[in-house]
Amino acid sequence: MEENLKKLLEKIMLNDENYPYFMDGKLIKIVGNKEKTKYAFYLELKENLELEVYLNFKEKLKQYFSNFKIEININVNNMKQEYLVYYYRHFIEKYSVSSPLLKLFLNLPLKINDNILTIELNNKAEQLKFEQIRETLINDLKKVGYSYTINTIINGEAEKEILKEIKEDLNVKIPENEFIPKQEEKTESPANKYKKNYEPKPLIQDPNDESVIVGRKIEDPITRLDTIATPGGTVTVEGYIFGKDVRETKTGLRIMSLKITDFTDSIYGTLFIRDEKEAEIIDKKVKEKNWYKIRAQVKDKDQYNPDIFFSIKDINILDKKIEEIVDDAPIKRVELHAHTMMSQMDGITNLDLGKHTCELVEKAIKMGYKGVAITDHSGCQAFPISFGIIKSHNKNIKKGIKARIEELENLIKEETDNAKLEELNKELELKKEEQKNPPIFKGLYGTELTLVDDTVNIVVRPTDEDLIHSEYVVFDTETTGFNAGGADQMIEIGAVKIKDGEITDRFDELIDPKRHIPDKITELTCITDEMVQGKDDEETVTKRFLEWTKDLPMVAHNAKFDISFIEMAMKKYNLGEFKNTVVDTLELSRTLDQGYARHGLSALVKRYNVPWEEDAHHRADYDAEGTALVFAKMLKKLESQKFEKISDLDKLISKDEIHKFGRTYHFNAIALNKTGLKNLFEIISLANTVYLYKTPRILRSKLNELREGLLIGSGCYESEVFNEARSKEGQELTNIINFYDYVEVQPLEVYNHLIQLGDFKDERELENHIKKVITATKETGKLIVATGDVHHFKREDKIFREIIINQKVPGGGR
Repeated sequence: MEENLKKLLEKIMLNDENYPYFMDGKLIKIVGNKEKTKYAFYLELKENLELEVYLNFKEKLKQYFSNFKIEININVNNMKQEYLVYYYRHFIEKYSVSSPLLKLFLNLPLKINDNILTIELNNKAEQLKFEQIRETLINDLKKVGYSYTINTIINGEAEKEILKEIKEDLNVKIPENEFIPKQEEKTESPANKYKKNYEPKPLIQDPNDESVIVGRKIEDPITRLDTIATPGGTVTVEGYIFGKDVRETKTGLRIMSLKITDFTDSIYGTLFIRDEKEAEIIDKKVKEKNWYKIRAQVKDKDQYNPDIFFSIKDINILDKKIEEIVDDAPIKRVELHAHTMMSQMDGITNLDLGKHTCELVEKAIKMGYKGVAITDHSGCQAFPISFGIIKSHNKNIKKGIKARIEELENLIKEETDNAKLEELNKELELKKEEQKNPPIFKGLYGTELTLVDDTVNIVVRPTDEDLIHSEYVVFDTETTGFNAGGADQMIEIGAVKIKDGEITDRFDELIDPKRHIPDKITELTCITDEMVQGKDDEETVTKRFLEWTKDLPMVAHNAKFDISFIEMAMKKYNLGEFKNTVVDTLELSRTLDQGYARHGLSALVKRYNVPWEEDAHHRADYDAEGTALVFAKMLKKLESQKFEKISDLDKLISKDEIHKFGRTYHFNAIALNKTGLKNLFEIISLANTVYLYKTPRILRSKLNELREGLLIGSGCYESEVFNEARSKEGQELTNIINFYDYVEVQPLEVYNHLIQLGDFKDERELENHIKKVITATKETGKLIVATGDVHHFKREDKIFREIIINQKVPGGGR
């Protein structure tokens, strides 16, 4: 299962039994509207979900994202036809709430042939009624993975039976042949007759008005494209043409397809032209990269327009230009983190191989920047074109300076006025200085990659103690949030002592955080403010827990999280240094059970046949006991494989497989010189071949080997520094920062989705976290750099990012 989908399912707490349906799936993208009131989730799955699984998944999403409107779009590789009838009935039931008559379609026979779903109806009246929901049904089925065209047919026998019953009830004699369609005499086809008698109305109705290209003068009010959602009526838009295609049919009809945007949304517009001369005139006047006022009818979709049919009637020239981005800062910032379209399915700044253009470089030059770093994901395909553009630009700069020097030298020879001669000599001197250090544009060549830590921490501080028969403390914590180094703290510690598969002692205490427990945490753990009121504080409970634990080896599932809160509490209250050996059952499962995709606690208890109530999950004492019983069975498995000491756990992973198990983080690498460029190419090659696992990745040790000539930056919100700063501080955080040459921070807006996903409580907590990263970096003596994590240029382009990636649409950056 792809990592982003796994994270989503874990966050919404999808029922464990439903996980297998998502096993080979991917979360392609999440698209939000401009107002941030609606989110659409796009998934790719191996096959359709069973209806109950789909409804459960949808309900869980709605519960988690309760403040937003949720839409699900599923694309499948294999359509399971046996599920189709259940979805069909589900949607008919849904429509029937507002229109009870639709229930008559509930149990109709369905026939599938290729990608056509045929529905058999009894009569014309039913067919007309069904037409009201046909398009809606097609769209709803498409969203759950069934891409079918729906056709309806009338069952002739059924219709005859109904007519017979009507005839008998009315006791009226109706001739049998009354209902047999009469054969029409063979005559000239209506189409041919239409062609002979039809004279096309000229499209250019006002040739004297140069502003009118097609139709007539438009004076109607303007409609924004993002408000056009359904067929019906005529609208006028102000549109920028970013694509044009003209083709001729066999009948001589010319179809002009225009890609139109007003930068709130984009749409295909279609203009039909019958006259050859008019076609030539219109083709010359309607140009790409120009604005026009366009009036069109909004009709239902057709074979050329998959959403709605925008049938153009009038086109007027519009004197409007695209607003250029201006950076008026006196000192320009150099962007060290930017993507082009070569960051597949992510960057949308345009790069055209055929036209040899790169929007990222060209716009940076135009805005007066001194340079820009090209850091596409896991690749360097944008380098050749970018290099060519930069080299050409710099050559022209040098050529211009040289030409001006020669011009000044000639002027000086001919000038007789002393005052003017002095001015020319001063300018000549300045130009010669400029020639020594010309204001050239600097291209920085890099990449954004995934770093894998070579060390998989199955066991921290391993010892040679007996692995199988030692007594262990298995523990779990519940907390107010995920930020141990910030304002969050523990609200429960639960633990058991286990030896030879038997639980020998228990520890479970709630902690009063002296503040409101976030609603999401209460929903997850069922721990309320009333339950912890009057309980001991974190310092007292932590002391008692450490006294109870002593120096026994400890075990936890995803131990890194729980240990971070124990260690932070010890630092806050001066309780000493945490030195116990720790075994992580999450990392142990990933290596011991490599054939399985899921390694969450809910999955492990099922795999090892441990009694478990999912409703009790996420309480520290219950989770600790479940983890202990799983760990006991893991030890039996390890014993059969001849593992004897705790330190033997480090031998579970071979060096050849380590890239599959280590923790992963994003980082940036930028070449300083030719040596660095060569090393960069080797790193990218290794990441895409030797160490490819789900995504291109590189080992930390291998990166260190090839580090010469490279600047290593910390990267985006998925970086090691940003993530580890949530649970680390002091020397530990310093050690992490020291690995990098510079540390990146981005504007709050770039991290906004982390608040929506619940990783941070609010903007204030996020801001404090960024301040912590900045302070720690400065204290370490490393460079802190403001980057934009640029994927598009204009703010409005962010709305289209998910659409633009798959279409040739003008794009820009963040």
